[in-house]
Amino acid sequence: STSGIAQGVALTSPGNTIAAIGPFSAVGAVTVADTGNLAIVAPVAAPAGLNLAVTGAVTEPAGSIATAALTGSAGSADLGQAGNAVGELNFATGGTFSLTDSTSLTVLGLSGAGAALNVNGGIAMAANVSEPAATLQLNATGAVTQTAGVITAGLLSGNALGFLLSSANAIAALGNITSVEAFTFASGQGLVLAGTLTAPVVDF
Repeated sequence: STSGIAQGVALTSPGNTIAAIGPFSAVGAVTVADTGNLAIVAPVAAPAGLNLAVTGAVTEPAGSIATAALTGSAGSADLGQAGNAVGELNFATGGTFSLTDSTSLTVLGLSGAGAALNVNGGIAMAANVSEPAATLQLNATGAVTQTAGVITAGLLSGNALGFLLSSANAIAALGNITSVEAFTFASGQGLVLAGTLTAPVVDF
């Protein structure tokens, strides 16, 4: 396991085998490379950025992540603790990715075999998201907006204050979606309604 307080940390050796991290706090950016699985077991604070390069699964049985930007890659990632506070996300997985976040989130890149974002705030999609033939679930107490990039996914589902997805997205089907305000969606291909879409205004 790894714990401590530091200005900045770069554990970049590809031979690292770190089973768990936390409690850990650093003023500067933190980079952790790990061969195998990595568990977040106590609070990890890296306000300048946290980069993970993990060959196995990243899990979060306890603790939390607090960082301006979570970046990197893993075999899969399941970050479900309610105390997470992640401002920006740019992450790639071979398998699935899930994140529970206590603050609004900007997505600067996301790819894998399915993803779920559960955010207390808004979600701003600001770069390409690639979850082909898989489900992208977006749950937010705020609005889900799109300022850049294209979403590629097999199925989009979720609930939010509103949805404004205005790029030429490549989503095969819409699942169950609830939008308190308007649902606005643009697509560059055909679209199947595979679930229930609930919104006061729907604009395709």
